[in-house]
Amino acid sequence: MGRPPDCNCFCGPPPPPLDCDCPELGSWGQFTNAALHPDGGRILVIQICNTNGARDDNMRIFLNGTSLGIVDHNSNTRTGIIFVSDSSVAIDDNDSLLVCQGENHQQVGFNPSILGAHPLLNTITARTVQKNNNGNYGELVIASYPTPYTPGDGCVLMQRAWGSAESWNYQFQLCEDTPLTEI
Repeated sequence: MGRPPDCNCFCGPPPPPLDCDCPELGSWGQFTNAALHPDGGRILVIQICNTNGARDDNMRIFLNGTSLGIVDHNSNTRTGIIFVSDSSVAIDDNDSLLVCQGENHQQVGFNPSILGAHPLLNTITARTVQKNNNGNYGELVIASYPTPYTPGDGCVLMQRAWGSAESWNYQFQLCEDTPLTEI
């Protein structure tokens, strides 16, 4: 089904004349993190990928200070991980919204209650836990999908590349039209 690219299902009405179908959220501006629970109509997907296929440092990933897990980049392949706010949903490795398709990434569920009490401020952090002495380069994608999950039928909330750093922080919002900041 898919939504027009300018639809904003989290933070406000779309610009006219678009007709955006976001019934799972009720009226505009009433989004809460409850919408990300399995029975709430949406899932959040976070993909971290070594997009250049050269060995990078292993990194522990945090969402709002809570550890989600470790990404093992200690090989010359496009390694990565996918974190999903509903562990019962299997994300298709060929989903067009992901930066590393077809790589059979490990998938790890996380509890969406660790998202900020206000859905507009969340921080994702990576910290090196093992130096593999080859520099770093990769990409981060954060996307939201309606349930039931259909590959490609979501909204990319954030896509960022990083390089060289042993750690990085990004703030992101559960809104498609709001500026994102690196911190």
